[in-house]
Amino acid sequence: MIFHPASRRCVSLERAGRILAAIEPMTTPVGLFVDATVQSILETVRAVNLNHVQLHGHESPEFIADLQQSGQPMVILKAIRVDPAQFAQTLDHWRKAIAALKLSGLRGLVLETPSDLPGGTGQPNDWTTIASHQQSGHAHGLPPLIAAGGLTPHSVAGVIEQLHPYAVDVSSGVEEKFGEKSEQKLRDFFAAVRSTERQSG
Repeated sequence: MIFHPASRRCVSLERAGRILAAIEPMTTPVGLFVDATVQSILETVRAVNLNHVQLHGHESPEFIADLQQSGQPMVILKAIRVDPAQFAQTLDHWRKAIAALKLSGLRGLVLETPSDLPGGTGQPNDWTTIASHQQSGHAHGLPPLIAAGGLTPHSVAGVIEQLHPYAVDVSSGVEEKFGEKSEQKLRDFFAAVRSTERQSG
């Protein structure tokens, strides 16, 4: 659920409450924020009883440390952009910061397509660059990696086979039209993920 006011996919607290009331018990809801303040994130998390947040702006390691030290239990995911020219330095920066600041609450890095705008782009990511850095050991010492960027029911299997990510993140790739998910595309996406998982063991 996106809580970024500038996004056309932004949901109100009231709508978020209705969504949470309707989802299955074993589903994990995630609130997405973009350059919000610690206080506003905490207010939203407490208002709708969330324990997972995804930060999709320019949030620094220090910001995550402040959020972690708020006393509010939560799992934090951080989106980072895959710029081929700077990707190794970006991973190294986060590795050092996680160790120095003891960011135990940061449980995953969402690898997103480069863009000057916040949020996903719906454009395919540079999977070759990511795979190359994985093979070079640049992902060692980091939280699990989550693949994102233009994923669709047709492309997700190949990305999983290439990267073996901890998870995948999808939005526009399973929409019927902007902001409206397609049940069939979702079913096809999940089927592709599960089939690839079975094949890889």
